[in-house]
Formats: sequence, C-alpha cells, structure tokens
Amino acid sequence: GNTLKDYGTLIIVSHANNYITVYARGISSVVRKGDKLAAKQIVGTANGEFGGTLHFELRQGTKPLDPMRMLPPH
Repeated sequence: GNTLKDYGTLIIVSHANNYITVYARGISSVVRKGDKLAAKQIVGTANGEFGGTLHFELRQGTKPLDPMRMLPPH
C-alpha cells in the first residue's frame, strides 16, 4: 500500500522465523495484500519515482538487520 508518508508504494513481505523484508520508494507493486509468495517471485518493478531510489529493509520482528550479512553474495 501507500500508507507511510514519503515512502510511496510500500511492500512488506513476511518470512519464516519472524523475518520481514520491506520495499518502498520508486516501486510499483505486482502483488496484493495477503498473496502467498514463492521463492524468487517478483513483488514489484522499478518505476522511476523518487529518482529511481529503492528503499529496502530486512528485520527480525522490529529489529533492523544488516542485509549484507544475511543475503548471499551475487
């Protein structure tokens, strides 16, 4: 949705073990609230808003985590 001011479209994905990922700013959602997602499923596309900036967060519960320590190298 777009309920947080200055974040534009906001996508929050719940994962196992109380992890969540958050995507915002400059993204158009291709999923809907309540959708069940598959691994590697696209949740949104860049739309150029906010100068092409994408906001990404990784949290466990309310605790923010450094995604560079959690995600595999590419």
